[in-house]
Amino acid sequence: MTGTLPTTAAGCAVLLGLSLFETAEIAGPWPVVAVLTMLGIIGAIVKMLLASQQSSLEKSNARQDAMHAENREREKERFELEKERAKDAFMKGDADLFIANQAAGGTGLNLAGRANTVLYYSNSFSSLDRWQSEDRTHRIGTKGSVTYVDLVARGTTDTAILANLRRKREVSDMTLNEIRDLLMVEDDV
Repeated sequence: MTGTLPTTAAGCAVLLGLSLFETAEIAGPWPVVAVLTMLGIIGAIVKMLLASQQSSLEKSNARQDAMHAENREREKERFELEKERAKDAFMKGDADLFIANQAAGGTGLNLAGRANTVLYYSNSFSSLDRWQSEDRTHRIGTKGSVTYVDLVARGTTDTAILANLRRKREVSDMTLNEIRDLLMVEDDV
């Protein structure tokens, strides 16, 4: 073998068929330098690849998040449109029933004057949802009475939920009556 063996990182990289972004003088026997250089380059390449993959993954996740947000927004708009169409059909008399869960039917609706019977086939522990949904059909200006019916199977969780809702109503009514009584006493004094 003729010639001298490289003793710099750049020389070892050229010998190994690699190119360096930076050249640095490294003293020592060339095989050690070559291995260290290779490991350094491979480490740098691996770091760059990982960073590139992470960046690509982050960009992909951002695109997916944006797509999911757009889809959620479209679904929400579609739901609101369907809800409005169903309400309009019910209020015009084109539909005999209006079906909604308590949370969806509890806000943004005014079914007063058309609904005279409300069937609850499912309840949640949320008294707010229940009371709001009742208020959608029973408003100032409502003519006639509104009947509320709970469809509950014995021995199910629904019986416990309904009992809980009734207790919440009793506590709420009791508190309001106490406030009224207190205000009446102050007015008399």
